Amino acid sequence: MERHLRFLADITGDGRADIVGFGEAGVYVSLARADGTYGPVTRVVDNFAYSAGGWRIDRHPRFLADTTGDGRADIVGFGNAGVYVSRALGNGGFDAPGLIVTNFGYDAGGWRVDQHPRFLADTTGDGRADIIGFGSAGVWLHRS
Repeated sequence: MERHLRFLADITGDGRADIVGFGEAGVYVSLARADGTYGPVTRVVDNFAYSAGGWRIDRHPRFLADTTGDGRADIVGFGNAGVYVSRALGNGGFDAPGLIVTNFGYDAGGWRVDQHPRFLADTTGDGRADIIGFGSAGVWLHRS
C-alpha cells in the first residue's frame, strides 16, 4: 500500500460498503451488491492518484466522508494547494475534483503528514463532515 490507498465506504447511499481504491491512474470503485459480492472494478475519477494528479502518500492524505449530508461518502483530498472534494453522484461515480479550501495543504499552509494530522468528522451535528486539523499553531476547523 505504499502508493495505493484503499477504503470501504458507502458511496451510493444504499447502506452497503463499497470498495474505493486510489490506483496509479485514478480512483477505482467496486460497488457492493445485495448478495455480499462486489461488482467489477471501474475507474471513476482521473485524479487523486500517483500518475493522475501527482498525489503522494507522504504528502497528500485522502479520505472518504459525507461532506454534503446526502448519505454518500465523497472523496476528500489534501493536495498541494488545499482541500479538494469530489462529490459522490449516487451511481458509483464522482464529480470532478474542486478546490474547496485553500488551506490544510502541503503548499497552502505548510501542512505535513508526519506533523499535522487532519481528520473529517461532523462537529456540528448537521450530517456533514467537517475538517479538523492539528497544525503547528493550534487546532483548525473548517465547517462543511
